[in-house]
Amino acid sequence: MHSSDSQQKVPQDVVAIFHTSFHPTQGNIIDWSLKASDGTHISASVVPGLILHADLDLTHVEFSCLPSGLHLIDRDVVYFNKGDHQGVCIFRRRKTAEHGHRGFRLSSLGILLAKSPRPRPWQHVSALKALVETIYSSLEDRDALEPVHSDWDPARTFFEDRKARQPDLGGTGEWKGWSAELDSDAPDSNPTIHLPHMLRILGPSSLTLYKHILARRRILIITLPPVEAACILCQVAADICYEEQADGEGSASSDDESQRRTKGKCKEGMKDWE
Repeated sequence: MHSSDSQQKVPQDVVAIFHTSFHPTQGNIIDWSLKASDGTHISASVVPGLILHADLDLTHVEFSCLPSGLHLIDRDVVYFNKGDHQGVCIFRRRKTAEHGHRGFRLSSLGILLAKSPRPRPWQHVSALKALVETIYSSLEDRDALEPVHSDWDPARTFFEDRKARQPDLGGTGEWKGWSAELDSDAPDSNPTIHLPHMLRILGPSSLTLYKHILARRRILIITLPPVEAACILCQVAADICYEEQADGEGSASSDDESQRRTKGKCKEGMKDWE
């Protein structure tokens, strides 16, 4: 049992949790999943806003969680999108003597978040890593090849604690400006703190990147595995113009002057971080 106080300490914005793996004859597969839209886990009549997730489809998410090249490394963190939902998964390569796996089992445990103005999948990464270690350690201790029903109990508990329960997600997906974003309880997990490092790497090219992001141009980032650093770079690059784009979408409907953000404040923040 978990107290209500402990549940309030974690964001409750998860709409799906799933496990993907590479099968020697079937390729990438989803071998276990739970969704907030499942009737046994949440009631649309109790939480009307979540009826939007009733048709949440996980098809092909396994390819996002097991991208090409990860067979070369032991672990990674992959951020991805599935339709309107942002997600993150923890990848592991585990040694095995099982026939057909060429010495390793490749798998990922991932989640999808509810759609919101500011999804923050990185808030779940630390707990997801601990969850992965718990599940895989149990398998190794028993020298088991495949998880059984009870092996997913820690994942069920994780999902129960963090699943979306309210249409407004309890404020988890709200955008309140950079001050609130970077002064949060867990700022170290926020990719935006890597902005100074990105600016040092790109140098003058960061201005070209800024121009293309502001114009909402498509940008392709190519990298060798592991891909976590590239995923963080992508998020940081998007954050360069996030406030300006958020202002453009929301300021017209806001009558409260105190809640309005001045256009260009994001750029001032960049100067401060440098």
